[in-house]
Amino acid sequence: MKKSLFITNLFLLGSLMGFSQLPVDTTAQNKNVVLEEYTGIYCVYCPDGHARANAIKAGNPNRVVLINVHTGSFAAPTGTDPDYRTSFGTALAAQTGLTGYPSGTVNRHVFSGTTTATSRADWATNSTTILGQASYANIALEGSIDIQSRVLTVNTEVYITGTAPASLRLNIALMQSNVAGPQTGGANFNASQINANGDYMHGHMLRHLITGQWGDTISTTATGTKISRTYTYTIPADINGVPLVLGDLEIAGFIAEGNQEIITGANGPISFVAPVGVSIIDLSSANATVNPTSYCTASVDPKVTITNNSTVAADTFEVSYQLNGGTPVTQSVYTSLAASASTTITFPSVTLPNGANKITFDCNVSNANTLLEVATGNNASANSEIVTVSSVALTGAIAEQFEGYTYATEAPANSFAINPDGVAAFILNTSNVSTTAPPIGGFGNSDGAFRWRYFSIADGEASSILYDKLSFAGNTNSEIEFDISYAKYNASSNDALEVEISTDCGATWTSVYSKSGTSLSTAPAATTQFYPTSETDWRTETIDLSSYDGQSSVLIKFTGTSNYGNNLYLDNIRIVDAVTSSINENESSTSLNIYPNPSNGMVNLEYISRNLGDITINIINTLGANVYTTNAVSNGSLNKSIDLSQMTKGIYFVNVVSENGTTTKKMIIQ
Repeated sequence: MKKSLFITNLFLLGSLMGFSQLPVDTTAQNKNVVLEEYTGIYCVYCPDGHARANAIKAGNPNRVVLINVHTGSFAAPTGTDPDYRTSFGTALAAQTGLTGYPSGTVNRHVFSGTTTATSRADWATNSTTILGQASYANIALEGSIDIQSRVLTVNTEVYITGTAPASLRLNIALMQSNVAGPQTGGANFNASQINANGDYMHGHMLRHLITGQWGDTISTTATGTKISRTYTYTIPADINGVPLVLGDLEIAGFIAEGNQEIITGANGPISFVAPVGVSIIDLSSANATVNPTSYCTASVDPKVTITNNSTVAADTFEVSYQLNGGTPVTQSVYTSLAASASTTITFPSVTLPNGANKITFDCNVSNANTLLEVATGNNASANSEIVTVSSVALTGAIAEQFEGYTYATEAPANSFAINPDGVAAFILNTSNVSTTAPPIGGFGNSDGAFRWRYFSIADGEASSILYDKLSFAGNTNSEIEFDISYAKYNASSNDALEVEISTDCGATWTSVYSKSGTSLSTAPAATTQFYPTSETDWRTETIDLSSYDGQSSVLIKFTGTSNYGNNLYLDNIRIVDAVTSSINENESSTSLNIYPNPSNGMVNLEYISRNLGDITINIINTLGANVYTTNAVSNGSLNKSIDLSQMTKGIYFVNVVSENGTTTKKMIIQ
């Protein structure tokens, strides 16, 4: 059964998100959730797990502890990639019974079967169950870090409110958020955790278990007992080469019955002890750039707002920006920024290259002798992507089969992805799908296609493919042709596809195609994730664009909008120029029939013309290359068999050229 979809934002800084403070509450409460997620940087769907876990936490303030454990083959680094594993992960994962990643345990409880590992689709339901259960113990903790010595001190209190086992285990975990690094699938399944520089921001990453692998024993558990424990840990500069940034650390405590069943848990705040004469400061940046409203505008004024989130003034600081990761442009600010105050810095205009552009900002204190910043995760920010189309329009036909692209490419050649929600919409091929379906491309004839994965995209979220500027100046009878495959999830599903045209660089748009739900469907509804399994699951759509003939600046945009239904596949886009314009002109005087179509390569051509004479038959692939030519003489009717069985499977166009003009028909070899 399809589960509810959760939406999440970036996690907050660990040092600012603690919620359980001493003294511990002595009144009976329900359990809190401790969700341990087993993950790795090469796990494609792990970012979806991170998003779901963060949503559970956001939906239950002060009631959910998240611990992300990097372990297993997906976490084993290759090359120069970071190693986020710890010495604790293998044993933790071993007791869960997990069979794949991501997996998670909710309070290490067995909800069904014999193992504690559960699918990410079940975490929300299982968390709701735990949150509704009474707890026989409460926990609270606070931490402080001496910045000079890097010693973390954690004061913890446990209070037994009901009947408990004779022995319990107290666990103190140290996590880190805002860890910038690689993550397969991050941009496609949890784009909200992609930072200004394009790195994935890992959160709640387990760094150390201060009380050891399975915790510290509590042997006095009578009702009304209060247990106080203090732990210290000297924080290393790094673990496996990954720096431990003090301001991004989090602490959590939880009570377990042995190694398994967790009764309840809590996060705790962390305070900092600075050296004499040094003040702790926290600067943050927020993009203030106003993006152009036209895709043809090739310049912008980078602008950023800096906020002093601390209780002391920042006397000097630096602000910088980078365009597409290039050389930083830096400004030093010598005007003191008061506590809790903000200021906006505007940089000189910058010229944008053709394509998708990103401007990232950063800030940092200049006077390290008197000011120290320990929370740096909020120093960076970025503007939303700015797409600038080419000043020189493309001419001729565009043919796109979505072949030869890397998995999860967000847009094909000559186009850009407009994906502000970071939804799962990208190019995939047959080898990327875990199904026994035939080739995933149009009519089962090729391996590549573009997919909007509405099955996991929240209702109302959308993304677009925007083609670079095209010229129809010399066109006659322009049109777009493309293949689609879509199945609704249920009777009420209303996922949509729209094609729009703009002749003023995106200031205004005209819809030339809009279908949703039943009118979009090509296959029966499916409550499991839809993959096209036969050529009958596909349909070819043709849009007349002749009203745009003569226009020298045309933008075409394909937009998919989710109703949280099922998947839509798009393939074989063909934006046709004048090469096929004679089809309509000569319909009355000529006809061309191709059969069987689709075929295995052995085809029959039936050509009827009112005139006698020589004709040329050309076979053209979707890249516009002529791959076959033969000549014949027509006496008004021509029947010819052609063996094309050695050609690659796919879509081709048959052009028959005579004194009447050119007649063209699409042909599929499968």
